[in-house]
Amino acid sequence: MCSKNKMIAVVPKLRSGFGNRLFQLSAALWTIEQLQASGHSAQLRLFSNYIASEPHDSSLNALEIIDLPEVISGSPQAPMSLLRGSFDDLERALKLITKTEQTIILEGYFQDHRYSESLRPYAMRFIHSLGPAKESAFLHVRIYEDHVFNTFKTDIAKYYQQCQAQAASQTFDVYSNDNAAATKILKNCNFKYTVIPKMSALETFENMVASSGGIISNSTFSWWAACFMQWKTPGVFVLIPSPWANMQSIAHVMSKFHGFFQPLVYFEKPEFKAVKFKSASHPIVLVFLGVLAVWLCKLLGRLA
Repeated sequence: MCSKNKMIAVVPKLRSGFGNRLFQLSAALWTIEQLQASGHSAQLRLFSNYIASEPHDSSLNALEIIDLPEVISGSPQAPMSLLRGSFDDLERALKLITKTEQTIILEGYFQDHRYSESLRPYAMRFIHSLGPAKESAFLHVRIYEDHVFNTFKTDIAKYYQQCQAQAASQTFDVYSNDNAAATKILKNCNFKYTVIPKMSALETFENMVASSGGIISNSTFSWWAACFMQWKTPGVFVLIPSPWANMQSIAHVMSKFHGFFQPLVYFEKPEFKAVKFKSASHPIVLVFLGVLAVWLCKLLGRLA
């Protein structure tokens, strides 16, 4: 077993955008909690060589809105253990540590809502700084680089149309990285909404967190805005595409092979309502299953 009197440094590799970095930090903090629950001493360490340059608006730095230790120059020292994978993979890996660990490196996206509560205590100063909740809710429209509206095989225009039945009386502030495209998507919706002029990512996040409810897009940015918003004002409503409801890595990947739609259903943790997708077999999946069936038939024929 790992020596229980030795401090274990848990070091996340931070990369991609703001939302992904919050998941990576949450996974690291969750890992520390698991180690401490097992009687080990553990602490979060951040190293400059393990923090990639911000790919988007530098006004929103994940390390500046939550209370974390200072970044150390360079890289951690050996010996190190590298952990990656899903929530279940990480949970199993922590139980299998048998040598004296000095440093655990976490590498991956860790998009799983079960890590999020570990971040809450470190986000409260930022949340309390925002003042009372706004009267309006937020509606986030994330337009990806190719400007294809069917992001992840999701008809997002239809998604927003379905959401309006659940929030017909609500007034929304619309935030988007492309207001013209967002207006086009929402043209057939009967929401009461105002498209907010583009602002910095930090200002956008602050306004979304301070809202009285929200409709998120296929975006970790707005998922975290909704999560912070519920920590700030428990009980506010959130509508969310179902592949993002669980925010588990496998569910996230498989959302690429899902189509639309079923009525809204409740999702318990966090208290999001999810627009649930009904399965629509993707051509690539059908081809793969066909090839697999042929291979199995041949194998069974040889064994007969």
